[in-house]
Amino acid sequence: MIIIVRHGQTLWNVLKKLQGHKNSKLTEKGKLQAFKVAKFLDQKIKKIEDFEIYSSPIKRVVDYTNVINSKLRNTKIKKKIIYSNYLKEHNFGKWEGKSIKEIKK
Repeated sequence: MIIIVRHGQTLWNVLKKLQGHKNSKLTEKGKLQAFKVAKFLDQKIKKIEDFEIYSSPIKRVVDYTNVINSKLRNTKIKKKIIYSNYLKEHNFGKWEGKSIKEIKK
């Protein structure tokens, strides 16, 4: 079984700005979304004894993954997170941190 999770809401999501390799902090809603994902995964992994967690090394994703990993209740030990550059979002270059309106100009 493979479960893919995208990071929760960030400040730039709220401001409708592009984010790729540049970081934007998780909002309180984004952190709450991580708790909900952990609860969902707890139900899914009850029957799975061995699993791995992979994550993008971008800070917003690392923060999100750490919240999820710390809240998993059905595992005896917290998992080591495996970080991979292959899981990074696209790099939008000079457009990162800009809104679509700003980019259109």
